[in-house]
Amino acid sequence: MKKRIIAVIVILAVLVALFFIGTGFQKRMDVVLVDYSVSEDGTEITLDVGIPTSIGYIRGFKDNGGGVKPHYLTFFSTFGGINNPIGAEHSFQLELTSDDTEIYFNRPEGGYELILVKDEETGQWLRPNGIGEENNTIFEATILEIRDNYFLVEPVEGSQELNNADLITVPMKNIGTAPQPNVGDIIEIAYNGEIAESYPAQITEVYGIKVVKEAEQWDLIPMVMVNGELYMTQVMKVQ
Repeated sequence: MKKRIIAVIVILAVLVALFFIGTGFQKRMDVVLVDYSVSEDGTEITLDVGIPTSIGYIRGFKDNGGGVKPHYLTFFSTFGGINNPIGAEHSFQLELTSDDTEIYFNRPEGGYELILVKDEETGQWLRPNGIGEENNTIFEATILEIRDNYFLVEPVEGSQELNNADLITVPMKNIGTAPQPNVGDIIEIAYNGEIAESYPAQITEVYGIKVVKEAEQWDLIPMVMVNGELYMTQVMKVQ
């Protein structure tokens, strides 16, 4: 009987160890670039990254390229479970050579997405299509609703975007690491300046999202969307 108990304990310990270690080798395929900076001598680039949800952490990456080839970065979850923050990192350093031209992040099904490209004339590292921070259109908006993959926002008073639409959907891309956006927060959105004409209006190309003002508890307004229309809700007290 004792041998059986010991055997069960050993098996459970092995399973726990395998789970703890195994999760650290799970690929994170939703990592987004929040910000980046290049050293003065151009031999190193710092990548500030995040994930578009509140689930999971990043512990590190593997570079499958470099040198005369582009950098193909594969990111991994932390050990001990997807939501284990121990050992989590948000800023990574990548060594560069004069021949490096592109940096990719891993995506589902073994694919990669171009994240940064080196301008051959200036030597600067830019987002695809030469889009740098200086070319972004930026505005602030209040989050009214959070869905699986987008925010429903209302541009703040005085913004040019409010003249175009009072409700805009914004995909959850390139979100800053902290704090994570919540309903009622005012966020700053950097995008390519294009808003699709629909209702709600749509922004598809987002370069950065960060919280500039967190909502106070009493600022939150209960709201519900019915058939594409947003309504305020009231709580009725039943005697």
